[in-house]
Amino acid sequence: DLNIQYLDDTDYDDDRYLFSFHHKHNFGHGFKGSLLYNKVSDDDYFEDLSNSIGLTSTQRLERHANVSYGGTLWGGRWDGIVKIQQYQIVDNNRPSLNDPYKRMPQLRINNRYDNLPAGFELNTSSEWVAFDHEQKVDGNRTHLFGELSSPFHSSNYHFIPSMRLSHTRYDLSSGFTGDETPTRSLPSFSLDGGLNFEKYSASGEYRQTLEPRLFYLYTPARNHDDIPLFDTGEYEFSFRQLFRTNRFNNADRIADANQLTTAVTSRYLSNRTGHEIVRASIGAIFYMDENEVTLNQTEKANGDNNSDIASELAINFNDRWSAITAALWDTQNEEFNRTNFNLRYQSDNDFVFNIGHRYRRGDFSQSDISMIYPLSEKWRAVAMVYAVLNFMATGCR
Repeated sequence: DLNIQYLDDTDYDDDRYLFSFHHKHNFGHGFKGSLLYNKVSDDDYFEDLSNSIGLTSTQRLERHANVSYGGTLWGGRWDGIVKIQQYQIVDNNRPSLNDPYKRMPQLRINNRYDNLPAGFELNTSSEWVAFDHEQKVDGNRTHLFGELSSPFHSSNYHFIPSMRLSHTRYDLSSGFTGDETPTRSLPSFSLDGGLNFEKYSASGEYRQTLEPRLFYLYTPARNHDDIPLFDTGEYEFSFRQLFRTNRFNNADRIADANQLTTAVTSRYLSNRTGHEIVRASIGAIFYMDENEVTLNQTEKANGDNNSDIASELAINFNDRWSAITAALWDTQNEEFNRTNFNLRYQSDNDFVFNIGHRYRRGDFSQSDISMIYPLSEKWRAVAMVYAVLNFMATGCR
């Protein structure tokens, strides 16, 4: 894909342009490549010239080159990538100190074996990245991870004990105030168990399930004071987060944990089609120890005994209408921290209509209406309206 825009702007007394090039190539035998290059002439280009709300808010343009592999080797599933990545920052108000690191380069290899003797499964990941930044400490990170599990499951239950071991080493640039070669090795252990009860309707056309689930996770705490933040953040809490083994993404932080998740899901299914008509889920994490690991040393560790109660409800009214809603209930303050609702309609001719609302306590309340209307085989009309209220709210009760 190639996109070039050029104009002579008399207000800027200069030439202004946008250049975008994206190429994907399939080399065969599991190997693929991708080349992406974006560049604009100035930071105000999208704000002045774009007719898209999404592009107007663009803060950075990605550039990358990579070669990847995915396939079966030695009885297991393997994938890997060699990647170079950096960004052009196009936001005048963004401090350069907050610019993302360049990966120059990144090498990653993953593999998975599901049919080992005695029913064991093995999942490993190896990564080496050279991070570069103009104003922050940079250096190399080597991260090795392995997970061994032994699943037991049938149509009525599942029980999965798992053990994980990770090792991370950093080689940081000279001038770093702490240890220039910090290392961290961490074991982790989890037990994941659940039951599946089913009840059929009198006609036999539908069935309802009840799926209670317990998930125990233990990871000891390690001191992260000498480990920089290259590319790691914290996942936004949701129902899916209840079963993650690390509340942080990427390798710069590994969360300590001594916690038990309790959750239950109920589904209403059609026996004729197998389609899910209703799905309702609710759950929470109970902490046996106070969490110690945070993103930054200045952050305060979570001292609550339990997480927010996370819930989801999804309804497929028919082949055209569906709705999904999610909520986080703060048990300490007895109020909603976040809610999300979306109603969707899609016709047989691909006409799509959405109504959505998102609420985040103390931050915003946002509603939107969007529509896609097919004019012909090649043309679509798209419309979207946002209504955003930013506020410092005490809660929604």
